[in-house]
Amino acid sequence: MALSQIHEQDIDEATEEAVLNSLITATSVVGREGNTRPALKDMVRDYQIKL
Repeated sequence: MALSQIHEQDIDEATEEAVLNSLITATSVVGREGNTRPALKDMVRDYQIKL
């Protein structure tokens, strides 16, 4: 396995972790005209989704 492949794998894992962390820690947002987008953690709680 080449060094560049190992480095690429580390980057892929770090990117995945960053995206998941952002989704988990995000808060609900209320936008223009009262449009609401719930946070993922609120949807998991409201719909009783088991992770």
